[in-house]
Amino acid sequence: STLVELQEGLLFFSAKIRPEQKRKRHLARLRGEIAPWTGPIREPLYKNTREGQRESRREEYRNRPIIPPSRPDDPIIIGPSPEQLEINLRRVLDRFAATDPPPRRYFPTPAERAEFARQISAPATQDFRITRGLFHGPKQHQPNVPVQAAAAEEAGAVGGKEKRVEGAVGGEDSEEDDTLQLLYESLSIEEPTQAPILTPPKPIEPTRQGRARGRGLLMHSQESPRERSKSRIAWIRRLAEKQEGN
Repeated sequence: STLVELQEGLLFFSAKIRPEQKRKRHLARLRGEIAPWTGPIREPLYKNTREGQRESRREEYRNRPIIPPSRPDDPIIIGPSPEQLEINLRRVLDRFAATDPPPRRYFPTPAERAEFARQISAPATQDFRITRGLFHGPKQHQPNVPVQAAAAEEAGAVGGKEKRVEGAVGGEDSEEDDTLQLLYESLSIEEPTQAPILTPPKPIEPTRQGRARGRGLLMHSQESPRERSKSRIAWIRRLAEKQEGN
């Protein structure tokens, strides 16, 4: 019996755990269905590390089978010629030179250097900050005219305030005021708005035709197919437990 248990343990440890099984165990551990691992986390085997994988690939390449040519007159592929090696070296050097800064071809005179320094240190004669946009000049600030002063100027230009006699009937001004009042009232009347037509909700229950064809509530439920299959499996399990209990 001890030998059988040892063999079973060896089989368990030698079995390969698939990635989907690892993922399911990890999700179950997050849900709390499996206790978290508190034991030691050992270093991976050398063959499972990156260096070990590289070494195995290297060994595979070294130990690859050498297939002899099918015909003895097949050409033997040899390395590049010295001329081709020179061309390859020149290409590499050109690639390195492409990353270098461009050669300096302009050497300003001391007078030009002094002029550059003077322009840099001179105070700014224009406000170069972008205020209205990229293709607009600076804002033209106009002085704000007080509203009361503008009204007084308009009244003075007409010739003073008009005196209206209280209780006066008729006149052009009164007719205009009545017309404006009627227009304002007609515009202020709110037109009755039509109530929005509500669409009836989609029925959750299956139709009679659907029931006759054998489709039950699960077919017309709003849950996803995965949740539907889970609930169906849980229902089958509960039914089996009830039958076992009976």
